Amino acid sequence: SILARTCDEQEFPTLKSDFIFVVDNSGSMSEEQAGLANAADQFYAALVASGLDARLGVVTTDSQVLRGDGFTNDPSVFQDDVQVGIGGNGVEMGLEFAAQAVSLADTNADDARRFRDDAAKVVIVISAEDATNLRSVPDYVDFFNQEGVILYAIVGPRPVGCVFVGLGAARVGESYIDVAQATGGASASICNPNLAETIAEILVGAAGAASKSPLTRTPISSSLHVDVQGASIVRSRSDGFDYEASSNTVLFFGTQPDRGTPIDISYQFFKPLEAG
Repeated sequence: SILARTCDEQEFPTLKSDFIFVVDNSGSMSEEQAGLANAADQFYAALVASGLDARLGVVTTDSQVLRGDGFTNDPSVFQDDVQVGIGGNGVEMGLEFAAQAVSLADTNADDARRFRDDAAKVVIVISAEDATNLRSVPDYVDFFNQEGVILYAIVGPRPVGCVFVGLGAARVGESYIDVAQATGGASASICNPNLAETIAEILVGAAGAASKSPLTRTPISSSLHVDVQGASIVRSRSDGFDYEASSNTVLFFGTQPDRGTPIDISYQFFKPLEAG
């Protein structure tokens, strides 16, 4: 291969995502629910910084019905919704109820409980156990892929799960990790004491998926140069741009260009040598 350079001309898109959080409501989850609620302000700040027009909804591992009034963009409402309690079924069926919640959000007559037509669909599962499944893992993968859903899993990591300091243990979330990887998402450890940091990284990935404006080539990341209306933009996640590899997308943070603003993205890439 040889080193080449190109320039992509794009328009700044409208970034929309609707999130369904699937929160384990079994007896071992009170500390994690509190941590998720406490993280709300920090990852809402990450949402604002990424320019993502997001709504958040919450279901549990034993119910497909969105809690409260449905999707919300109010952090205080979300903080209440995610504290789902610990009186749920000890047989956690997070993948099944995630799939059922997606189906409901596709068809619900209530705008507050229905996916927006132009929004990326994201499911985030938070559980200290693996799922008990009514279908095979490949069946869930097929369902979520057909629905255009990206699933992220905040669960016990491979190979042996993890231990919360002074709080107990989380088993490996095998099914969740498999589905996350197969739908273009990712997994993270539920034992991370900073859930806000974990979710903020997920939000960046979701913003990339929502942009629907991938680069035409896979860039050498360090070579990226971005101009907005002739002005060079610095690389920064506080006020500038950055590259999101999983979606091959340039994202803006902090000051956002107006929707439809022309953007020039130049970069180097490796070009295969032609045969002969």
